[in-house]
Amino acid sequence: MKNPPPAKTRHSGVAGFPSKRINDIPPNPPPHHGNQGASVSAHQDSPAERTRHLLRLYRDDLCARYSPLTVVRYLAGVRTFLAWLEEHHLSLVSLRTEDVLAYQSALFALRQKNGRPLGLSTQHARVIAVKNFSRFLYRRHFL
Repeated sequence: MKNPPPAKTRHSGVAGFPSKRINDIPPNPPPHHGNQGASVSAHQDSPAERTRHLLRLYRDDLCARYSPLTVVRYLAGVRTFLAWLEEHHLSLVSLRTEDVLAYQSALFALRQKNGRPLGLSTQHARVIAVKNFSRFLYRRHFL
C-alpha cells in the first residue's frame, strides 16, 4: 500500500502559487481602484462624464457575467432610462422609487411607430435592465 502524500501546511500555496507568511505582508494595504468606494455625487466631472464613466463600469461588469446579447440589451435599456431621466430633469443622485414607477408607467403608455403599445416582454426587459443597473450602482456604493 502506498503512503499518502504529505499533508500541506497552512503556509503552503494554493493552486501552485506560493503563499506569504503574515510577517511577509506589508503593513499598508494596496491602493484601491478609482471605482471603489466612490459616489456619483462625489465625482468632480460633469454629469455627462460621470454617466459615461458609470456606463463603462457597468458594461465591464455585465461582460464578466452575461452573454454579449444580454449586455447589449441591458445597456440599451439603461440608456433609454437615462434619456428618460434627462428628459424629465432627473438625475441618478436624486433617483427615487417613485421615479422608477413613473418610468414604468411611461413605458406602458409608449407607442411603437405603428401605433401599437410596447409588448409586455419589452416593458419587462427594460424595467429589469434598470433594476440590474440600480443594483450595480448600490453594490458599488455609487448610490
